[in-house]
Amino acid sequence: MRASRFITTSNAPASTSSSRLKDLLASAIGLYRHANCHVTRCFRLARYPVAGGQFKVCAKHHPDEQVRAGKVSHEHILRLHREHRDRVAP
Repeated sequence: MRASRFITTSNAPASTSSSRLKDLLASAIGLYRHANCHVTRCFRLARYPVAGGQFKVCAKHHPDEQVRAGKVSHEHILRLHREHRDRVAP
């Protein structure tokens, strides 16, 4: 066998710094869109799942008043966890 059969050359152009910058920008925008609040025209980062995890919202749009007031305690989280567990448990 001839070794030259296994040497391949690519005609694809080398990636330029501008295309890398575009890729990084697109990735950053995609990550932000994934992590922002699901309420229309709200650009805050969403940290709280609602509706069984179907949506993520920011503290301002969360339906629970304690979250909106910024007063989430460990007891509050445990109470919500127990309520969720009782609803889901067979």
